[in-house]
Amino acid sequence: MKFGRLGSEKNNKKEAQKRERKIAKEFGGKATPNSGAMDMAKGDVRFQNFLLDDKFTNGDAYKLSVSDLNKITREAYAISKEPLFSIN
Repeated sequence: MKFGRLGSEKNNKKEAQKRERKIAKEFGGKATPNSGAMDMAKGDVRFQNFLLDDKFTNGDAYKLSVSDLNKITREAYAISKEPLFSIN
């Protein structure tokens, strides 16, 4: 199966959520239900002191924007955590 760039309709949500669960298990965090799409549960993975936003793509590149970083920073600080951002 081929995946498109982030944000395309070809992006595989199940694969991204599987990756989030793996990160949570490997580093002692908890995957956020619905990949952070709920108002009360932001970010993709929560750790004791951190909130992670994980981006998954099989594309050749990911264009990181300031708004991506601002979003996770705002969400993390709102719950007294430090932001983390990962791209795979």
